[in-house]
Amino acid sequence: MEKKSMILIMDFGDSESQIIKCCDSLLTYGVGYVETANKTISEGDVAWNSDYQIIRKRLGTAQQKTIQVAISKLENTSYRDSIIVKDNVEYTLYVNNHKVAFGYKARIKNFPADIQTTIKQMRSWASPLYHKDPKA
Repeated sequence: MEKKSMILIMDFGDSESQIIKCCDSLLTYGVGYVETANKTISEGDVAWNSDYQIIRKRLGTAQQKTIQVAISKLENTSYRDSIIVKDNVEYTLYVNNHKVAFGYKARIKNFPADIQTTIKQMRSWASPLYHKDPKA
């Protein structure tokens, strides 16, 4: 059986991104970059930065259910906000390795409600996120 997963890439406009991945009962997050992903992403596309610890957390039963419901709702979704916001965080959301949403943090209120909720939920579970400077 194929694993169901969600990956959120938060691109800050420099060479590295915050990456949050939910798969089965595990939340993994850290800093890295995505090499070749466009419409799809694979494990090999994610290069973690070893200067930052990769954090893994077990998801509770309620969190696992939340993710599974979000995956079912979003796996056939396609949303792209065409408004570009200069100097802002880009969100790219992948469900089961397929890009389902793209847009900027400043315009998150314009995203479909299910996508907004999922992004906010993933960010809260992966909190606190890293600062840009690994020594900070």
